[in-house]
Amino acid sequence: MNKSLVFSALFGLASLLSGMARAGEINLFEQPDFGGRVVDLRGITPSLNRIGFNDRTSSVVVRAGRWEVCSDDDFNGYCAVLERGDYPRLDPRLNDRISSVRELGDRRHTDRDERRDERDERDGRRDGGWQQDQQEQGVSVVLFSEENLRGRSLPVAGDVGTLVDAGFNDTAASMVIRRGVWELCSDRDFRGQCRLFGPGEYRRLEPALYRSVTSMRIAQRGAPAAAPSRGSVELFTLPNFGGNRYLLNQDLDNFSNGGFNDRISSFIITGGQWEMCIDAGFRGRCVVFGPGRYANLGQLSNQLSSMRRVDR
Repeated sequence: MNKSLVFSALFGLASLLSGMARAGEINLFEQPDFGGRVVDLRGITPSLNRIGFNDRTSSVVVRAGRWEVCSDDDFNGYCAVLERGDYPRLDPRLNDRISSVRELGDRRHTDRDERRDERDERDGRRDGGWQQDQQEQGVSVVLFSEENLRGRSLPVAGDVGTLVDAGFNDTAASMVIRRGVWELCSDRDFRGQCRLFGPGEYRRLEPALYRSVTSMRIAQRGAPAAAPSRGSVELFTLPNFGGNRYLLNQDLDNFSNGGFNDRISSFIITGGQWEMCIDAGFRGRCVVFGPGRYANLGQLSNQLSSMRRVDR
């Protein structure tokens, strides 16, 4: 055989094997903690039913690449992105519910991320307040790239000055807040258009923040979930409902945590009776307001430090 043809064939085979070695790989396990039957996947699997593994996954190992796993066929339903690593127990929304799996991104990007992850693990670092593993203790918020709590997801455990590092800047379209009151802003370092949100499901973010969230931080820890008809208050930093707007449906004992202490000049109350106080902890001079539009607060303007609903 012609030597050049032999060389070309061997070179092509080597390239193919190299590509296979670099391809992403994910292992699905039937039981938690990597027990039971295991299925190894590469590439795209739009339906696990075809291989007899639909709704049977309880733990996962991502050996290479970034993978999207979804609760319905064809990458519909609830989806989450899993980075390289071990997932001994899955979020309840995915446990025994995974129906489709696919690798995301090109390998150059993934290899760069993996090298960064290895460096961060070696140095004992994590990026900001966000965590890739939704099972991580302390996760309070989950952002989603699509409406109705679908698409890629990003768990958040603490203040994040920029979502750029997490690859989620200007991406969030919906979210779930499990605990606390959170301030979300359109610019880095908690600037630009900012809003406050309490515990609950937000299936579509309001226009000012829809796919525009860049930074977020805790305004109040441990806030309980709000009743559906509890009413809300829109706070504004300028008279006549101008400036930055903060939407709140929870008691807040210290406006400093949200970065707007002594900055409120007008507000709108959509339901309930709310006590507004000039000192933190509902102290100092306090005034109770009912539903209505308050375009100018007079002597209370730029003085408010806490608020709570008083007609529960």
